[in-house]
Amino acid sequence: MISTAAGLLQWAAGNGRKPLELLEYFARVSLPHFSRLQHDEREVERTLARYVALFVLACALWLAVLVVAGHDLVAFVYTEQWLPAVTAMVLFAGVGLLISVRIIVTAALAGLGRTRLVARVSVAAAVATIAASIVLVLRLGPIGVPLGQLAGAAVVLPFLVAGLGTGVTRRVVAAAATALAPLAAAL
Repeated sequence: MISTAAGLLQWAAGNGRKPLELLEYFARVSLPHFSRLQHDEREVERTLARYVALFVLACALWLAVLVVAGHDLVAFVYTEQWLPAVTAMVLFAGVGLLISVRIIVTAALAGLGRTRLVARVSVAAAVATIAASIVLVLRLGPIGVPLGQLAGAAVVLPFLVAGLGTGVTRRVVAAAATALAPLAAAL
């Protein structure tokens, strides 16, 4: 039973976060990009806003596909044996949406030389995720894992984005919000 739940969660996490596999490559390339721009704050803001909008759009569209058609797609592609993992897969896609913002903001902050903040938030994210996952698994069972990851990512993301400064934070949030419109339309 436990090995089955662990296998389903691993599968759900891999498929739910699928867009992150590609977006992490873009985030790696963005680090030198932000490093070269670090002396032009307005250009950093514009560039980060574009990255955030694209990252959120990719993850939001994937989330929409999974919410709307995940059950049918899983049954068709993987068989009905994997259907118990669909809810976890959708939750992991939500986690991926938050993490997509975190990875590009982390790259921007590192490129700007704010590595202490990145380190503190990364440690806090790990602690929050582990603590939330343990509590939720004990209360809800295996579904507590993606819920704990969602809670951990949601709790620390505002602190990371706040490290950019007030003006940049507003622009990044606005960029993310405009990319969520297609998600709402799809749902």
